[in-house]
Formats: sequence, structure tokens, C-alpha cells
Amino acid sequence: NPDRRVESRHPRGGAQGIGCGAHTDYGCLTLLHADDTPGCLQVRTLGGQWSDAPTVPGTFLVNIGDMLQVWSAGQYKSTEHRVLHPHDGYRVSVPFFFEPNADLAVTIAAAHVSSAGGSPRQEDGPEEGGEAL
Repeated sequence: NPDRRVESRHPRGGAQGIGCGAHTDYGCLTLLHADDTPGCLQVRTLGGQWSDAPTVPGTFLVNIGDMLQVWSAGQYKSTEHRVLHPHDGYRVSVPFFFEPNADLAVTIAAAHVSSAGGSPRQEDGPEEGGEAL
């Protein structure tokens, strides 16, 4: 159930600040094509610091989402990120969100059960994709 949208980030009155606060994406993967405005997307490092995501013309940035973290028993971590608007002016980003159907049972994939220490805890699933929304 892919979701596509074009986003234009321009705070009212040319103000600078947060475009979208710290969050993780709930789906599987997010592909992001953004303009080359530096310093707009930040990711939280393993050490807890915010770091600017590089802008590389002609490429896509890929974020891992919460559902992929569940399916992989935590082997792949959901990417915490935020959007800033550090400059006056206009910018455009085009995200593509790849997400499970709302009625899909989301549980740890069998291939990852042994790496998760035997079996998933009962309270960890299954849950339907729509419940994560």
C-alpha cells in the first residue's frame, strides 16, 4: 500500500525552524528525493546526537520504518529523524512510503526468531498494520 506525496516546506512569513519534529516512520521503508538544500533533514545517531543527512544530487535517501524493525526482530532499526527549515526560502521533497496493508498481521519474521533469542514475546505481536497508525 504505497503512499506518495509531494511536500513543500516553507514556514509562514519565511520563518526558520522545525518543519516536522522528531519521529520514526511507521511503515516498512521510506524513499526520499529532496532538493539539495543543506541542513534540512537530520537523523539521530546511535550516540543520540542529531546529524545532517547528506544531500547527494540525483540520489534517494532510504529510511527504515517501524514495521521493518518489528519484522527483523530489531536487526534493522527504525530511523529517528526530523525536518528543519534552517534557511529562508522554498524547498521541495518527494517521499515514497512503502507500508503494509492495514489488515496485515505484523510479527517477527521466522528467519529472525533465533536471532531474537528464541521466540518473540507474546506481548510483541501479532498486531495488524493498521493498529500501528
